[in-house]
Amino acid sequence: MDGGPGWRIGEDLYPTNPKLILTEADWAMVSIWGMWRAAEGVAHLPDAGGAGDEATTMIDAMTVMDAAAAEVRKLGRPE
Repeated sequence: MDGGPGWRIGEDLYPTNPKLILTEADWAMVSIWGMWRAAEGVAHLPDAGGAGDEATTMIDAMTVMDAAAAEVRKLGRPE
């Protein structure tokens, strides 16, 4: 940390590194999201079947994570 007030993510300010509060389930979601964003442009979905067979909340969450990663890239920071 650079001595500033904390870590800002969107409009939220965290006094400590938010990475430290992630649960095992959070890390599992990050792993699934990583497969979703395959560099070759081929998305891997966690459930069998096509995108229509996925839980809406899962797809929505990955869309939010994609948007957050895009904001980080705009700032020139590593994801």
